[in-house]
Amino acid sequence: FLMLLTVNGYAQTKNDAITAYNEGVQLLSSNPAGALAALEKCIEVCTTLGEEGDDTKALAEIQIPKLHYSLARESMQAKNYVDAIEKFNKAIETAEKYNDEKVKSGSLKLVPQLHYILANSYSKGNDFENAHANYDKAIEYDPNYTKAILGKGLVYREQEDTENMKATL
Repeated sequence: FLMLLTVNGYAQTKNDAITAYNEGVQLLSSNPAGALAALEKCIEVCTTLGEEGDDTKALAEIQIPKLHYSLARESMQAKNYVDAIEKFNKAIETAEKYNDEKVKSGSLKLVPQLHYILANSYSKGNDFENAHANYDKAIEYDPNYTKAILGKGLVYREQEDTENMKATL
């Protein structure tokens, strides 16, 4: 009797994983945040299943970086750049975890551009501290990002800091 309950509980858990996966897949294009939540639930259930859940878990894991990337693009298109940077960094993190080089590469190209956009905005508002911080982040991601280097130099010029301007340029 006890063994039967264990088997039924186990089957229910596997069914929960499959249900969560199917829900996630159905939501991929219409509701990326909902899809992400469902697929993360699927992965969690599959992890408790062990080997029995490995196939379903692998299918769900493939989608995770893409969903983070999609959510980041949504924030970027809404011009919510701070949120977009956070979400692209999460996309990079999950792309590394799940070996998705395409998502990682795409995110790494966009993050410095977003920092550059923020830096320009801060510069225009005379918030030079945040402008420098974001130019520095853009340059950290892409040391050859000439627009960010020039922008940083121009902020120094605006601050009448010729020494740092020359050092930057």
